Amino acid sequence: MPFRFGVMTVRELERLTLKLEAEDERGRPTSGEAADFLVPRWFSKDPAGSPELDVQALVASAKLAAERALATNPHGATVFEQWHVLEAATFEGLRTEPDAALVAGFGLALVERALMDAAARLAQVSFHEALLRNLFGFMPAAVLPELAAWDFQSSLEARPARRVRLRHTVGFLDVLAAKDLQERVADGFPECLEEDIERHGLTAFKLKLSGKPDADVKRLVDIAHLLVAHVDRSMLRVSVDANEQYADLGALADALESVNASAAGNMLLSKLCFIEQPVPRRLVQAITADPARARVERFAPLLLDEGDTHTLAFREAIPAGWRGVSVKPCKGVFRALINHGLVQRSAGRLFLSAEDLTSPPLTSLQQDLSLTASLGLPDTEKNAHHYFRGLDGCSPAEQTLALRALPKLFTRTGACVHLDVRNGLLDLTDLDTPGFGGGTLPWDERDHVCFVECAP
Repeated sequence: MPFRFGVMTVRELERLTLKLEAEDERGRPTSGEAADFLVPRWFSKDPAGSPELDVQALVASAKLAAERALATNPHGATVFEQWHVLEAATFEGLRTEPDAALVAGFGLALVERALMDAAARLAQVSFHEALLRNLFGFMPAAVLPELAAWDFQSSLEARPARRVRLRHTVGFLDVLAAKDLQERVADGFPECLEEDIERHGLTAFKLKLSGKPDADVKRLVDIAHLLVAHVDRSMLRVSVDANEQYADLGALADALESVNASAAGNMLLSKLCFIEQPVPRRLVQAITADPARARVERFAPLLLDEGDTHTLAFREAIPAGWRGVSVKPCKGVFRALINHGLVQRSAGRLFLSAEDLTSPPLTSLQQDLSLTASLGLPDTEKNAHHYFRGLDGCSPAEQTLALRALPKLFTRTGACVHLDVRNGLLDLTDLDTPGFGGGTLPWDERDHVCFVECAP
């Protein structure tokens, strides 16, 4: 079913998988993988571009990152040391070019996650155990000196979270109530928000905004009425995401105040946890002088997403008024850990939120959820259970392996293998096994979709 965010309506996506082969100092071989959707109109929003050019740029980013990894592979280096070299080369000259920086970071994040997967596989430890042992050699002060006194290992729980609440994304085109469905797909799965709530026991929601105040007010009030009728208020948790569609905070403040004027809207905004990237990434620093910022922050703090363009972007945005930042594997794990350090040292002033809707099954989804579990984040934005039918985009071999290796995360309904969402929760227990998410699915048994290949 189509998904609308910002100015883009998505009906089809390609999945890119990167595999690397490596060996340790003793010559022991290992392999690692990472994967992501090639999402147009998020990494780059050049009005002169096209979805096809966006996809080509992401593939080129992955190829360049792989070539750099082969060319700059220091003998005996830790994963972090290899990443640090690649990170410097990736963002050189791009920190003031937000679109180009986000695209470049996509390839870097793929290589980084594949290296982590390879190291964890070789050591036969889970991602969380690898963090606790500092298997990856993470040195936060090498990136941000103010984190020199921070002990990141002690900031982690002894075990990763066993369950996480699913925060269901409501796209701007999504049908809300069953009575408003004009034509059904009729595949046995929910096709509107009302049905998703009933089927999955959802209590947390991410609501997409259009940037058009009148339309956003009506949409939020309509959603509020539906949630009042179907969700226990004591459990309700909401965020909103404008995907850079507001030119300034004044129009957003007007919209929120209008929503708040109705009883249902007031209830909805009382459950609002944060407001995600309302203004364009080029205006991240400008909000510090926006007179409407206080009016917006009266409802919820601001979270950086598209504006988190490079490793230290959140650090640079904090003085301007941003209090949260999204955690997305497509932007990188070490970046998430650096931001985790900033949050840990902020005495509760700052926060992280898991915001990666477009992490496809299997590898990307599993790495996304593993990172969420290790950081102990309370919920995660997901909606793959709604827009496409389970694991239909994976090969039959992958579906069978997923169900066998991850029986608490996936289940089968008829011929369809899909996420097992119960009472609004995902069970992550099966992910705490050797490797980084994808380590649960042996490569020699996989049907491979596509690879970025680079000659040595």
